[in-house]
Amino acid sequence: MKEKITLLFLIIGLLSNLNLKAGSGDTTRVYSHDETHWLFKGYPQTFLDTAQFPQNGEYSKIVMYYVLGCPQNGCSEWDYKTNIEVWNPITDSTFERVELARVITPYAGNKNNGWFHEYRFDVTDYADLLKGEKIINAYYGGFQDGFTITVYFDFIEGTPPRDVMGFHQLYRSGGGGFKYGFQNDPIESHTSGAEVNINAETKAAVVQHTATGHGFGNSNGGNPDNCAEFCRKWFNVEVNGTEQFRAYIWDDGCGAEPNYPQTGTWIYNRAGWCPGGAAQVHRADVSQAVNAVSMNAIDLDWQNYTYNGGSSFDIHYWSETHLFEYSEPNFQTDVEVESILTPTTYDRFSRDNPTCANPKVVFRNVGADEITSVRFDYGLQNGEKYEYSAAVSMAFLERDTVELQMPPQNFYAGSNSVLTIKLLSANGKQDQQAHNNENSARFESAPVHPGEVVLRLQTNNRANENWYYLRKVGGDTLIFRTQLQNLTQYYDTLNLTNGCYEFYIYDEAGDGLSFWADNTVQGGNMRLTNLGLNTNDPTFLETFPNEFGTFFKYSFTVGYDMTEGDPAYNEDWNPDDPLSVENEIISGINPELRLYPNPAKNRLTVDLEGFGGDVEIRMTTLSGKTVYSRSHGMRGFGVFDVDVSSFAGGVYIVSVLGEQGMLTEKVVIQ
Repeated sequence: MKEKITLLFLIIGLLSNLNLKAGSGDTTRVYSHDETHWLFKGYPQTFLDTAQFPQNGEYSKIVMYYVLGCPQNGCSEWDYKTNIEVWNPITDSTFERVELARVITPYAGNKNNGWFHEYRFDVTDYADLLKGEKIINAYYGGFQDGFTITVYFDFIEGTPPRDVMGFHQLYRSGGGGFKYGFQNDPIESHTSGAEVNINAETKAAVVQHTATGHGFGNSNGGNPDNCAEFCRKWFNVEVNGTEQFRAYIWDDGCGAEPNYPQTGTWIYNRAGWCPGGAAQVHRADVSQAVNAVSMNAIDLDWQNYTYNGGSSFDIHYWSETHLFEYSEPNFQTDVEVESILTPTTYDRFSRDNPTCANPKVVFRNVGADEITSVRFDYGLQNGEKYEYSAAVSMAFLERDTVELQMPPQNFYAGSNSVLTIKLLSANGKQDQQAHNNENSARFESAPVHPGEVVLRLQTNNRANENWYYLRKVGGDTLIFRTQLQNLTQYYDTLNLTNGCYEFYIYDEAGDGLSFWADNTVQGGNMRLTNLGLNTNDPTFLETFPNEFGTFFKYSFTVGYDMTEGDPAYNEDWNPDDPLSVENEIISGINPELRLYPNPAKNRLTVDLEGFGGDVEIRMTTLSGKTVYSRSHGMRGFGVFDVDVSSFAGGVYIVSVLGEQGMLTEKVVIQ
């Protein structure tokens, strides 16, 4: 391990939003690259460092931190390939190079020295490769002075969800990639022929494939689909000649990238990546297809395509394929408090933060038993704690997100800006591994504004793509505008009472109110102002970004500062317990179901009113096939997001079933 720990690491360790694990899961931190300057020096673009990993020990989780930064003269304005590799020695001079994670840099010409952006990757399955002294390569595919890279690992003691019985690197292209669409050099010739002998004790097997498409252009008509960066193509996994898995190499969420705005075409969806984001990873469960009595042939096939020129360089996929063999799960009942979505200062969750709204936490089932309920306590570190139960539905390694209840005007009060969440029980009993039951996140306070404000929004000339709302958290929706008119100014004068408020605007095309690369979406803007004091020009409270991609969210308080809370607030408050509500009728409220946006593309919001107890949200096709089903505990009101990015386009039926009856609505998925 390096003896020197720089000021950056002290800042990261003390001030940033690291997961602060408690209990018996002691953590060993190992440093590799320390603000290494990624400066183009000719190929090969290897930036090597040596890490001293633990030689022995058992670890329930290994997290790799991957921190991009800007050098002294600022960051590059281009999106470049980067990845982190461990070089596993074969002989004294040869290595098996294994990719741990891949990130494509943002267009960051607007970032200066002192800017950092943190990514976290679960690399637990590579534990056997991360032992003793190892070379770590931070590969940089840029052609100019661009970024700095910092890499370190947290080894958290404990037992992993299951043991890795074997690791096999099946196919590796390196940064140069495998050519795509070349008839004299088919990509399948590079991704077939691997044979694997499976351990007789293996209980499960997963093929993990990471592919990102690069190269584009069609100057002479020889690249009609603008491959490989901008074309949506599939690959499949074949085991012993039979297809077991098929998926598209395509990321359609670029407009929601947390790194925004960027100085390039960051909103355009791409083949397996977005500028500033981690590469798309596909995991195919092939447990039923492999066998331990003979060699197993594992091949990748690709959608057929013919390329005849037009790109500035050969179109290709940067492709890496691994096979993991696993034991049975090590625990029957084990739940991990994996991450806190809100509130937090973690860079990858910045789109939803800072917030004054309810905290959201992600749980993961790392035991064999299905988890149907969780109970936990939560609150500010060293402050008052609350208990809450929630109905969930998690099979082995599945996740669920729970939104916590809080006293709306005093939950965040106090000087200690750390939220702590601890699991008390799963399925009504204590789980089998305590150290992963607690997680913490540092956070920043949402701004405070006066109650008399004006929300001003100027639409662009594609206003049909937008809708927006302003709501009081835990209360009414004050503004909800759809069917907006082009090039129109909308003014809403508001007299807001004390509380937490959330403004949200959505753009169906993912190009915001304006985008520098497309003059058809210029001209929109949005601002929050006060009413003005004896002047014709109101004072701006906030000028919101116009180039926000798919959505923009902004939280603020009225009448109190989050740190101090509201002195007049009645603190005699306890959260509801949805699992104890039986046959409760929410008096005076007629059950309602609202869906937006409709049509939907990536995310569908299900807005419920007038339900109590457990409710099930179900989506079915018109033929009756269930494509989504989740149970939630609620009382009165609830807003739930459904990821529909993988759903086929068409009409679906959304049903909500609860003690108060059943409501249904149609939604169109594009």
